Amino acid sequence: MSRVSQPLPIVDRSHFNCGAIGRWLAQVALALLVAVALTLAVRRAAGAFSRPLPSVILAVIGACVTLLIVSSRAALPTTLAGRALPSWLGATIGLALAVRGTSATGLVWLLIGVVAEALWHWRSVFTERDAVNSTLAEPPPLLAPVVSVAEVADDATAGDEILDLRQNLRRGVTADGVDVLIGEVQAVFAIEQRIETVHLAFCPPFERTPTLDLEQVEGPEARIEVGQLVPYGARLELKLSQPGPARVTIALSIRATSDEPATNPAAD
Repeated sequence: MSRVSQPLPIVDRSHFNCGAIGRWLAQVALALLVAVALTLAVRRAAGAFSRPLPSVILAVIGACVTLLIVSSRAALPTTLAGRALPSWLGATIGLALAVRGTSATGLVWLLIGVVAEALWHWRSVFTERDAVNSTLAEPPPLLAPVVSVAEVADDATAGDEILDLRQNLRRGVTADGVDVLIGEVQAVFAIEQRIETVHLAFCPPFERTPTLDLEQVEGPEARIEVGQLVPYGARLELKLSQPGPARVTIALSIRATSDEPATNPAAD
């Protein structure tokens, strides 16, 4: 089995909502969403809207609001209020435009995107939380007795038995006080298998959603996507360019960092 024994250089890749550009765009979308919601709410309270808008215009507005909601979520914390804020802003815009005489069809087109996005978002949150919690339901042998991953790997390679070590993660703090998790992860594909999912558990959780950098260091060419990234874990989705006739192993070097100052777990 291929194994990464030491941390390898990390390639800084800006992808999905993990990079600085993605966070900046999310902040711009959030600012626009807040500005539009407040402006329309104030104008509605002042009696500026008296004539209902056509259904086509309401549908276009609903699509734009839904796009802003989806884009702005990466700029918000993963608290209950942070997750609910975009939906509240979308509902505020809908109520501001729902003047007397607005057709039911127009209201449906205005709010269907906001409602559908909220349902999809919360469903994905609970699904991912259940998946990550299931990985922590049974503590791995490395937790009892408490030994380092390096010691377990050395003991396995020194004897006759081979330890199928799939994850080798190390958590620490940099000289600048940044909370960081580095290590290596392996995904094993069976014969003719093309898609594999890897779950990572961040324990203790980060203060907020971390930045996650990935680099494939071993194995055949594959497409690697971050299916979900939350403070308490991540889901990686790997897809081979083509299935193979034999068992295949792909090794990834990972690095997760948080912008928040690290806390000392030993002091808790």
